[in-house]
Amino acid sequence: MKKLILSFSVLFEICLNSFGQTLDLPASLKIDTSFAYLQFYSNSTFTKLANHFKNVKNDKLVILHYGGSHIQAENPTTIARGNFHKTFGSGGRGLMFNYNAANTYSSVNYTSSKKGEWKFIKSFQGRHATIPLGVCGMTVETNDVNAALNFNLKNVIESDNHEVVVFFENDSISYDVSIYFDSVLIDSAHNKLQYFPYGASFKYKEGIHSIRLEMKAKANGKRFRFYGLSVENEENSGIVYHSTGVGQRLFVRFYYWIKCPIKQQF
Repeated sequence: MKKLILSFSVLFEICLNSFGQTLDLPASLKIDTSFAYLQFYSNSTFTKLANHFKNVKNDKLVILHYGGSHIQAENPTTIARGNFHKTFGSGGRGLMFNYNAANTYSSVNYTSSKKGEWKFIKSFQGRHATIPLGVCGMTVETNDVNAALNFNLKNVIESDNHEVVVFFENDSISYDVSIYFDSVLIDSAHNKLQYFPYGASFKYKEGIHSIRLEMKAKANGKRFRFYGLSVENEENSGIVYHSTGVGQRLFVRFYYWIKCPIKQQF
């Protein structure tokens, strides 16, 4: 299965102008569309991207959107994801993270909660001596064998042939983990649960309302380190839009505002 992973700071022009399909914007927003464009090194690069969009029925396209506080909350990216899925087909929900365990606000699409004590690292804090950053730009870790992580979806992820990956440090000193989808224990016999060095993957066909990860004691186990989880469709078509924002400190956001050419009002 081929996948193209794209990382942009701004992706909404593709949503608003899907290669010829325009979308009217409310005049009251006073949006200066002269800044709404993507830059490419060459026409061939743009043509390659456009061809991937045209071929999404046969070859899934994966977009990885990094950003700050607005991307973490998923207010704009939820609209972008919806437009992508409506126009090109859905390849799955994408990445999720337990923001509550990282002592921050959650996505508008789901709530997260925790049991036990957790420590965390975020990308704007720089490198950490013992905790590495995961794909979501945050990592949470616990030394509490009775700890747990919970997700509650505000809108159900509809039934489909889901391909789920839970990312965690699966090494000799990691706790074991029990994975529950809507209170159903995921196991090797029924869901073909497979482990790899950085987590576990499995198939799931039912609708998804809630997810729970419970720690389990293991010989020599000392901690559990969580990087995030992803829900995609098994079928190789459509678009997966990962939203991986990390809310930054005020002075960092102010710096970007000074550098940004877009007009802003307070």
